[in-house]
Amino acid sequence: GPPISAVFTSRDVTEQELAERALARSVETTNAIMDSAVDVIVLINRDLTIIESSFASENVHGRAAQSRRGRPVLEFMHPDDRPIAESAMHRAFAEDEPVNFRARMLHADGHTVIVEIRGRTLRDAPGPPTRLVFIARDVTEAVQAEAALARSVDLTRAIFDAAADSIVMIDRNLIVLEASPGHERLYGSPHNSVGENASLDSMHPDDRSRVASSIERLFAQRSDRVTTFRFRGRHADGHWLTMESRGRLVQDIEGEMPMAVLVTRDISDAVARDEVLEEAKSEAERANRAKSEFMSRMSHELRTPLNSVLGFAQILQMESTSASDVEIGDQIYRSGLHLLNLINEVLEISRIESGIIAVSLETMFLDNVIDECVDLVQPQATAMNVNIINVANTRHSVVADANRLRQVVINLLSNAIKYNTNGGTVSLTCEHRNEFLRLCVEDTGVGIAPEMINRLFIPFDRLGAESSGIDGTGLGLAVSKSLAEAMGAH
Repeated sequence: GPPISAVFTSRDVTEQELAERALARSVETTNAIMDSAVDVIVLINRDLTIIESSFASENVHGRAAQSRRGRPVLEFMHPDDRPIAESAMHRAFAEDEPVNFRARMLHADGHTVIVEIRGRTLRDAPGPPTRLVFIARDVTEAVQAEAALARSVDLTRAIFDAAADSIVMIDRNLIVLEASPGHERLYGSPHNSVGENASLDSMHPDDRSRVASSIERLFAQRSDRVTTFRFRGRHADGHWLTMESRGRLVQDIEGEMPMAVLVTRDISDAVARDEVLEEAKSEAERANRAKSEFMSRMSHELRTPLNSVLGFAQILQMESTSASDVEIGDQIYRSGLHLLNLINEVLEISRIESGIIAVSLETMFLDNVIDECVDLVQPQATAMNVNIINVANTRHSVVADANRLRQVVINLLSNAIKYNTNGGTVSLTCEHRNEFLRLCVEDTGVGIAPEMINRLFIPFDRLGAESSGIDGTGLGLAVSKSLAEAMGAH
């Protein structure tokens, strides 16, 4: 048969295949970026509707990425920020310039997220841009930190400027890095300014080395411990001020030199007042010691002739034959005894005020001491027609000075009898309170006005009883309180 022939036409598609593969890789890469990017990636067209957004947009908006497609991008922004965003995006399309601004995005749960938006336009073919891609990064925490830092800086500056005290920042070489207006006010001139030595030149020469050592230790200890020191500083007019500084290291910042803050104030007036008070206290103590010594000596000097008076009064009583002479002798003797008791009490309070009060503590039964004291005051009670009821029955032992304890109990009983009413009662009770025994003496007298209670233990203060005609010195309770405290009571 006739020969058969065939014609084949072929075309080189290598470049097209390579281009398609490159496009596929590009699309795959873009999808991978959109799915894995931490920041929000958004692609919009010229009418500002969303073409595509990355998976991370759900974190910012609280909505799935696919639900945002075809919706206006401005819809997801805070209303107050939409005009700025709209203007920036339209300008990007019109002038083909990058986009860079901040805006608040609305989350589905109602809170706002501050984002920083950066983007650029895209073209499908020669001509004006048709799309805009931008990356939105959540900067909420950073913005809040910046705002907090700004507030902190403003607050620090306000304190720095308004403080009446001197505030300076120094380095370890004692050079002033920054000084507050209060620093100038404190010294009366700006002679201690930034870049100069930390006021050492204005310090008293005798204080400089001590202050320098304190500041050196402040830097050496490398802690937030506060260091306090005093020194004398010279004012611009030449007079000396007493200063007190409190210093602390500023927390180390890597790469920065260590610094310290010193807050200094003028305490001259306070120191002067303290010195005056200390001098007045010392003078009062010297006067009190002199008074106590004088009273002690006078008490001793008075007792010698008084004993003679009492002795002669007793002789007069024994040798008198007439009733009038016996009465005179009795009056002299009673008055002498009253004066002797007064001298003894004055001597006792003088010893107490001088701090000379010796006690010899031993263990004893309280019942024995109480019974003995009741027996001693019974004649006084009988004469005053006062009944003593002793229900302080206890077999507990106490640690005390026997003589001092008797003195305290007799003072209490004597007062209760002396200021009682005719036919009245004095009661003694005792109760256990932890490791102490509480002895209580009560009477049926007129009592003490509430407003006078705080004067109860003031020596020589009789609380108005001096007009009652009842003998007394106003020392018994003051002495009793001091003796009880000396034995450990309270």
